[in-house]
Amino acid sequence: MPLVTQHGLFGSDSTNFIRMLPPQAAQHSKKDLALLALAMQSSRDSLGVGPDAEENMFVPAGFTYFGQFIDHDLTFDTTSTFDGQNPPTSLRTPRFDLDCVFGKGPIDQPYMYEADHATLKLGMVVDTPTGRRDLLRSPDGIAIIGDPRNDENSIVSQIQAAFIRFHNANVAALAATGLTGADLFASARCHTRWNYQRVICEDYLKRIIDGAVFNAFEADRKPDARGRSTNAAAFPLYDPRNRDALPIEFGGAGYRFGHSMVRNGYILRDSEPIPIFDGTGGADSLLGFEPLNPAHVITDWRRFFVDSAVESTLTGNTFAPAPGTAAGDNGANKSADDAPGAPRLQWAYRIDTAIVDPLTRLPALVAMDPPPSLLVRNLWRGAAFQLATGQDFEHRLIATGKIKAGLDPKYLVTREELPQPNAAGEKQYRFVPVEQEMIRATPLWFYVLAEAQKRIVDRFHGVIFSESDMKLFASTTGAQLGPVGGRILLEVFHGLLDSDPDSYRNHPNAQQWKPQLKHLRMWDIVTTP
Repeated sequence: MPLVTQHGLFGSDSTNFIRMLPPQAAQHSKKDLALLALAMQSSRDSLGVGPDAEENMFVPAGFTYFGQFIDHDLTFDTTSTFDGQNPPTSLRTPRFDLDCVFGKGPIDQPYMYEADHATLKLGMVVDTPTGRRDLLRSPDGIAIIGDPRNDENSIVSQIQAAFIRFHNANVAALAATGLTGADLFASARCHTRWNYQRVICEDYLKRIIDGAVFNAFEADRKPDARGRSTNAAAFPLYDPRNRDALPIEFGGAGYRFGHSMVRNGYILRDSEPIPIFDGTGGADSLLGFEPLNPAHVITDWRRFFVDSAVESTLTGNTFAPAPGTAAGDNGANKSADDAPGAPRLQWAYRIDTAIVDPLTRLPALVAMDPPPSLLVRNLWRGAAFQLATGQDFEHRLIATGKIKAGLDPKYLVTREELPQPNAAGEKQYRFVPVEQEMIRATPLWFYVLAEAQKRIVDRFHGVIFSESDMKLFASTTGAQLGPVGGRILLEVFHGLLDSDPDSYRNHPNAQQWKPQLKHLRMWDIVTTP
């Protein structure tokens, strides 16, 4: 039976955002926010191979860009300004429906699809041994995809291509059963979308959010056999009546934690690390918006995601942890890249208040208007949107019995690099508190990051520590979203899935549906031939 859905194609009309909490007219000045951004900025760092002091042993590096892919599926704000004069709107449906992949569909955008009106087109072969193809492109190199932002860098563009391959594999399997035309496309799209939704719930969220926060929310929402939440009281922030739009606090701050996970650079194949941005936008960086450089093809996804076939459930005892567990210090994770036949899994950087230097100097293709610092842009955007503070969210969650207490001010700190290295020539750091006014009323984006850095602050609070110290305690100082940041994410993600009539939780045909992915991991999607 074909699977027919009523939405999931690129939104043609903009929608407004809703609010989880009332707006706060009183905001910090642009100057004070810029000073906070400066304190969050890490110094320039050289690229290297092997263990990195900044690595977050809960989250493989690929999830930084899978998170970016998810964001592009949910939001596309083209109207807001840093002065708050223009309200933010979104050109995306508030659904996990992959409109960033499918565009407007084969009827309205037939040039994105093959003659069967179901298979998505890919571009030129960019790696002969694997047959890997680039995204479909116009003669001038522009990607012809549902969301042009998914060509922003070489990594997210290859995740976009992986979802196209996975969808096309579903098309081939269903075509073999006799489905054709519109029925074939609708059914394959459902299969692709439902697997994606399950991967979000069972792989991504468990790695990003602290286990205690995740488990408490699961117990609170009381899911039924199909995964639907049965306790509306589990959603004090994202009321079921408001789910035809996304919360501005989510788009403007809560989901921007991923910027802290970005590394200075990445190894994509058997070569030296490549910087995420090099200041020029040339071939020496991972900046996209042009044909994929063959030197940037990820030939072995073990550098970015855990191989689901060797995933372990033993916390701290493997370099390939299961979702929600931290890696240990043995095996390939401890070695330099590339042990023969076993490239090292790179990790995202910790979710904390220290942001890599390249994000303070965004290329013009990414930030067409000033300021070029992503840190300043995030903080100014939050103020322009009049977002509630971290303390406002604390109070709501305490009042509704979801948390017992707010964040201790000792975690509202930035990491300061000392002027002199230690005797071994390594950088040395200490944590310093933010200004008192920022502690009293903490910008939500900064608060979410400060919550997540709890483990590393606990370990090094009040002492000077070095890069070697950070490496030594890497497996016990990992960073995941805490009670406020994690709750925002969980309420939005599960709220959207609960309210979507076409999600795997609600579509009538999904009741008998069996996932095509064996392990429901991102690994299984990106390794689709």
